[in-house]
Amino acid sequence: MRLRTLRVLGALCATLLVMTGCASSGGDPLAEPSAPAASEGASGGASEDAAGGGESITVGSVDFNENVILAHIYAGALESEGMTVTVEERLGNREAVVPLIERGDIDVLPEYSGALLAFLADREIKSTDPQVVVDMLREETQGQDFTVLEASEAQDVDVLVVTRETAEANDLQVVSDLEGVADQLVIGGPAELETRPNGLPGYEREYGLQFSEFRTTDAAGPVTIESLLNGDIDVARLFSTQAIIEAEDLVVLEEDVPLQLPQQVIPLVSTSVQDQVTDALNQVSSELTTEDLTAMNDAFENDKEDAEDIAAQWLSDHGF
Repeated sequence: MRLRTLRVLGALCATLLVMTGCASSGGDPLAEPSAPAASEGASGGASEDAAGGGESITVGSVDFNENVILAHIYAGALESEGMTVTVEERLGNREAVVPLIERGDIDVLPEYSGALLAFLADREIKSTDPQVVVDMLREETQGQDFTVLEASEAQDVDVLVVTRETAEANDLQVVSDLEGVADQLVIGGPAELETRPNGLPGYEREYGLQFSEFRTTDAAGPVTIESLLNGDIDVARLFSTQAIIEAEDLVVLEEDVPLQLPQQVIPLVSTSVQDQVTDALNQVSSELTTEDLTAMNDAFENDKEDAEDIAAQWLSDHGF
């Protein structure tokens, strides 16, 4: 069946990329709230046909490359089971997209366990045990119009990154090495980094770090990367599976005091289609690895391959 990709919000997100940190290259769904409208293809209820015949499914993605690739993987897996699937790419950030599932405008969304838990619970989450986080997430979705399926082993975690030059000049290897020099360094990232519990408040709480300045860039996208490489910022919040880290010989500062939550890729689905999509999406989760995410991001960022083609290759390699 033909996979139709709707891109009605491309122009909007291109603007938001600069203005609000709408994510791009390996970006983050936890940007400041935006309110994109659902496209015509979803406005009448994503699974209206599904309610009657169990056929039509809409898969959404937030606005960063890895999530777009995952949306196409989910869609392809569902198509392999005979379903008609529409993909709606780059619908905004989590604050904007999760309500689309609640309203029935989309049916499926690739998510990340810790970030989704923090969003739904609206409180600081202290556990860094992956299974505990998934269990807490299941509790948070009880009684909702959506639920989570099986988590994959694949993770994409927030990391602090510096250039090789900055790391060597300040003897930086782990996050706590920033103590004593953070007040001389500019950190950049999406707007929510300044306020999220595991953002700057967390680094101050757990490590005693106060940076000289915070500059809003984007969520691990081209603005952040360019700012780091040209010296406009000294420390960047990126994502662990981004190919740019190896390509530019950047240094990831390892956490020596746990702060960031586990971020296992996990399907968030409407309960109205749960029975239809569970088997196929759980199979994806059972196959997907962190190494897969890194390789697919590399194909997108460095080899300039299309997200649909990358997804199709992964599906073929894994027997879908």
